[in-house]
Amino acid sequence: MGGHGVTPSSSPEPPEEVGGKYSREIYLKAKELYSKGYSIKEISEMLDIPIWTLKDWLLYGAGYKKYLGQERRYSLKEYYKVRELYRKGYKVAEICRVTGIPRHTVREWVKRGKRPKDNETIMVKYFSEIVTKMKKYKRDYLELLNDPEKLPYLLYLYGAVITDGCIYFHNGRFKYIEITGEKIFLERVNNVVFKIIGRTYGIFRAYNADCHRIRIYDKSLGLALHQLKNNFKFIIRVSKDNMLNARAFLLGLIDGDGSFTNKGKRCYIIFRKTKHWFLVSYSAYLLRRLGIKPRFAVKKGGRIHVIRGVMVKDRDRFMWVCRAEPFLSRVGPTIKVLKRDDIPEHIRNILERADNPIK
Repeated sequence: MGGHGVTPSSSPEPPEEVGGKYSREIYLKAKELYSKGYSIKEISEMLDIPIWTLKDWLLYGAGYKKYLGQERRYSLKEYYKVRELYRKGYKVAEICRVTGIPRHTVREWVKRGKRPKDNETIMVKYFSEIVTKMKKYKRDYLELLNDPEKLPYLLYLYGAVITDGCIYFHNGRFKYIEITGEKIFLERVNNVVFKIIGRTYGIFRAYNADCHRIRIYDKSLGLALHQLKNNFKFIIRVSKDNMLNARAFLLGLIDGDGSFTNKGKRCYIIFRKTKHWFLVSYSAYLLRRLGIKPRFAVKKGGRIHVIRGVMVKDRDRFMWVCRAEPFLSRVGPTIKVLKRDDIPEHIRNILERADNPIK
């Protein structure tokens, strides 16, 4: 390709200071050995440096990228120059020698159609604004986690999300929170969201399913719930000795993945969670702190088991069962009871006197 009249550019000299993984002395030593006739393989064995790193340093003129230990950003001007050389018939290795850009980056541009962002107009112009927004979101969700008045509502929402919802991310960026369930349950969720961030979201019927959904697009709330989801120690710390937080957390779990059985005068609350022993065991611990005695059970193979006179059929799930009367009076009215039409009279009397932790 010498007929094009383009000569390879020399490798740029590294700066005086030492940075990244390799020092200036190692970089210069590798260049010295290569000039004396040593092969790249021999230099790799002598200096204990990967062969592909030495090729970038000595053959393609891209030593500064790995020497500095940081990613080099390219402008659209460099991108168009590489594309032009490729259209003229230059091979990838020759373009690397001419431009000093690593072959992997050149291959991404010319063969896979990728292109760099316009760093001059986007990265420089909006970088400070992006950092400011990131700090704002981080400050907002940390304030939610440290606000004692909003923490019970946040714990209820966390219980609802971890049992009957999901937090969606795309390429590491928050998209929305989605919770699925009956409409009366989602209306309570919407009220809780309003208590936290001062706004509500629409409830829509799920496609091809007999249930409803709500999507919450508030980023601060999503990040706060994501922090709770990955930090059980925080959940334990804020709910172990604070009974208001414990009641709100339990109510969110039961509203999301609980049930109510009516066997005459003996009514029960059942909580079931597939393969998640922490939620079952810790929620049972909180019940005992409130003076309620739950009964554990593990269901396998779809067999019918009897627990204190209640027939329960489930499959491969951890569960606990407790009497409905103490639960409703000491924890609060759950949606699983409020939605029923066949509530016994003594349960209705308890609901009238029950205190709701998420009013």
